[in-house]
Amino acid sequence: MPEGVSAFTQALDISMNITQLPEYAFKNFPFLQELQLAGNDLSFIHPKALSGLKELTVLTLQNNQLKIVNLEKFPQAIKALSSLKELGFHSNSISVIPDETFGGNPLLRTIHLYDNPLSFVGNSAFHNLLDLHSLVIWGMSMVQWFPSLTGTVHLESLTLTG
Repeated sequence: MPEGVSAFTQALDISMNITQLPEYAFKNFPFLQELQLAGNDLSFIHPKALSGLKELTVLTLQNNQLKIVNLEKFPQAIKALSSLKELGFHSNSISVIPDETFGGNPLLRTIHLYDNPLSFVGNSAFHNLLDLHSLVIWGMSMVQWFPSLTGTVHLESLTLTG
């Protein structure tokens, strides 16, 4: 663990510094509530990279569009974040959001997926997000049909372009 950083850290900004998120990358941060991972040279996110972050409510992972190799499909690691409320995942190179992508994130209130070259969004990608209030997706020009929003009973703002 870097000097000056403790296991009780609640917010962490690791922007413009890393190339990979290995398995259990944040295992020493059980109280982490906010994680900023913007503008990195990410080429790999292990499916268990975010495991153990039971308190994480805000994740910002954006502006990696020219660098991310394995982020053409939405990263499985996000499902481990059961307390996640805000997800900023814009300006990347995501082209596929599979069915049940957010099945492990029942508390999500805000999802920003804009400025991604989406070609497929699974019909059940956003199912049963009971607390979802805001969904922003830009760049859907290649998507053939809009996914179902079954169970998103508190949705107040839906922004779709492209």
